Amino acid sequence: MFSSTNVVEMFPTYVWVHDLEPDQATSICDKIYAALEKNMPPMEKLAGGHSVQSGTAMHKDPAFRELMGCVDGAAQNVLQFLGHK
Repeated sequence: MFSSTNVVEMFPTYVWVHDLEPDQATSICDKIYAALEKNMPPMEKLAGGHSVQSGTAMHKDPAFRELMGCVDGAAQNVLQFLGHK
């Protein structure tokens, strides 16, 4: 799933780095950008000073499935590193 993983100690905590293969990252980004373009209003229609807020269930959209699989895999790696079952 990951091309490499690494734990970096940054006082007072750790940072877990999970790199994806370039082809996998491109695939994920393409699907996410397409979903965002479909579900967000055109930026040129926003009034000056306004912004866009995404919904709270985007992680459930099928376009995000591959990304969420990576997030779940990374979380499992962290829990394993910490000694959780």
